[in-house]
Amino acid sequence: MPPYKITRKQFIKNTSLAGLGMFFFPALTAKLGKTIHAQPRSVNPSEINCILSPNQTGGPFYLPPEFDRQDITEGLPGHPMLLNVKVVDANTCEPIPNALVNVWHCDAEGVYSQFGAVANETWLRGYQITDCNGDCLFHTIFPGWYPGRVVHIHFDVHVNGGSTKVSQMYFPDNIDDEVYTNFAPYNTRTDGVSGGPVNPTDNASDFVSEAALNALLVDTIDGLQFDGNGEPLAVEASFVAGLDMTGLTADTTGCTGVPVSLKVLLEGPYENGSMRTDLGNLIPANQPYNVAPYNYTGSETLNAILSDMVDWVLVEARTGTPNASGTPGTTVIERQAAVLLADGSIVGVDGINPIRFNLTPGEMVYFAIRHRNHLDVLSATAVEVTDNMVYDFTTATTQAWGVDQLKLATDGKAVMYTGDINSDAVIQNTDYDAWKENPAVLDTYDNTDTNLDGIVQVTDYDKWYNNRSKVGSNEIQ
Repeated sequence: MPPYKITRKQFIKNTSLAGLGMFFFPALTAKLGKTIHAQPRSVNPSEINCILSPNQTGGPFYLPPEFDRQDITEGLPGHPMLLNVKVVDANTCEPIPNALVNVWHCDAEGVYSQFGAVANETWLRGYQITDCNGDCLFHTIFPGWYPGRVVHIHFDVHVNGGSTKVSQMYFPDNIDDEVYTNFAPYNTRTDGVSGGPVNPTDNASDFVSEAALNALLVDTIDGLQFDGNGEPLAVEASFVAGLDMTGLTADTTGCTGVPVSLKVLLEGPYENGSMRTDLGNLIPANQPYNVAPYNYTGSETLNAILSDMVDWVLVEARTGTPNASGTPGTTVIERQAAVLLADGSIVGVDGINPIRFNLTPGEMVYFAIRHRNHLDVLSATAVEVTDNMVYDFTTATTQAWGVDQLKLATDGKAVMYTGDINSDAVIQNTDYDAWKENPAVLDTYDNTDTNLDGIVQVTDYDKWYNNRSKVGSNEIQ
């Protein structure tokens, strides 16, 4: 399957909820034979039915979790499927973060990897760790079937290193039949109903009890969907695994504190309503603000470069009252390196969830956004600490403290000024001098690349020239 992608934020924003964790995003769903790069759809626990998932056999093809990966297809042919798994405490309905979800299932012909003739193959096996909302996502294909069993996916969930739940997921019969009848390689089988591809074992005739089946049924769209050109879209499926957490404690590492949703745009890569993501794999895995003038010692690290990541930013939470001149009136109480996405959203290293700060409810806090070659900004107003903190720097140039600290783009969006190459809060000749020392470099992650396209060239000088003599507010100097 050749790769193509949906961005993380698009996946989340373009889904809607209907029933038990069910979601659908027609404009962005994968087409047949393609792979998606996306992130889990966060489902609010208050919107789902929390029930204990019955235990089911792990079957003869169980193996311990080994492959940490979201895409488990390894290019195997089949109808693409996005499977979102949410893990919750069945007693409280609270999401369980940092749980290991391991899945495995057969291919279109009913064969499991790592056994028999395909003992050296590893497809359709993998695990993911749930995020702070208890969600994880797998890119797979719709399972096939083998004689005597209904269509299913095996899973087990591990909490704090121990296996807490071993069970199976099942699918509505109509989805099974539609996939097997209409799409290769499923529709080439002749060992099904009336010598065709349809599985003779349906949900009613499998050994699973009706009660267990109802509790373990995967939610999918009602029938297959097609795009405007009549091409089939991927099956979208979501499943809620309910655990009995009596005597167990979820690992909440990385999920404490108050979530803060921030949005900012960088002038350098900004065009046509969003920021380019040209830096790609040039972006370092480790946060880059451990050098002067930031000297930030945080250990934020990416597991992989995110497809819609623009760059790293450094976010500061501050208290006090800003001064128009003289000594800064705000004090930094916490800092975090974070991921800036193409739409301006600032998120944690998982690429999905807002960053979290350990703040006191009711406290009034300012937020500063720092970037290595853009003029840093401070929020124009303080934000009260609640469980839903939001600040958007992009809506107007007055969203930043001080005079004209944000630049108005041609489309009316407010963007951070680029060209502060030496990160001293003043765009001046010393920045030009740094660029002039080496004005032609390819494939680089360097402050002299003011438009963040991975190339140092004259266009970077042009960006600096247009903003020369711009001075940041005293609060961020």
